[in-house]
Parts: sequence; structure tokens; C-alpha cells
Amino acid sequence: MRQYLDTSVILKWFLKDEDGIDEADSILREITSLSNEFVTSEWTIPELVRGLVKGKWSKDEIDEAFGMFKELMEFQGIRTVPVSEVVMDLKDPMVKYSLYGSDAVHLASALMTGCEVFWTEDGHFHRGKLKKDMMDRGLKVLSLKDR
Repeated sequence: MRQYLDTSVILKWFLKDEDGIDEADSILREITSLSNEFVTSEWTIPELVRGLVKGKWSKDEIDEAFGMFKELMEFQGIRTVPVSEVVMDLKDPMVKYSLYGSDAVHLASALMTGCEVFWTEDGHFHRGKLKKDMMDRGLKVLSLKDR
């Protein structure tokens, strides 16, 4: 099963003082076992760095976290979708669901790659109409508490 990871889930692997850590770690174990296919946007990279900076991580800590994430991408545990592949598909979801550009990048990346599950802790994706429309398109929007 192909599953999409929003940055809000990936950050939980590193920011250990938040809810959902155990569930996020179980996804990480699933990734490293290569039992399912996982996808994210390359836009996750700057969002990850920004989230760690906001979490007051040091440069060395950020370098270490970035290295771990890079390893997951390099050994094909997580496939990254180039923003350039979805940028022309962003307008409609941004207008229809009032999404930020970065949220639209994630949504378009998940849809383009045929993901069946979209893991996110971002409330924008759990709104009724967006969540229902994605379900109708075969994409289940789930929170870590659904795991």
C-alpha cells in the first residue's frame, strides 16, 4: 500500500515532546522494514528543517536529523516527489479548499503518486469537505490517532 507522509508526521520522529510519537515511530519502523511504499514531497525537506529550528534544535542536531532523513530517501524507504511535477496542479485545491501552497504541494503529490493513505497532523486536511472529497478519490486522510 502506498502511503503519503506529511511533514507534520515526520517531525514527530524528532520532536519527542509531542503527542503521537509512538504512532509516528511505528510508521518509521514500517518504512525501514520496506513493508509498504512511502511517499512525501521534496518540499518536506525545508519544512523539516524549519520545524526543527522552531523547536530550538542546534545546528548539529539539525544536521543529524537531516542526515537520517536523507538516508531514508537514499535507500528508497521514502520516495520524494519533485515540486516541479505538481506545481501546475496547485491552483484548484488552493482555491477550492483554501489551502496554503505548501499544503497543496503535499496533497497534489499524494494524488499524483496514487497514494491510498495520507498521514497528517495538520488540521487543514481533516476538514469535512476536503477529507470527504479525498476519500471519494481513494485517498484516506488519517491522523496518527487513527493508527
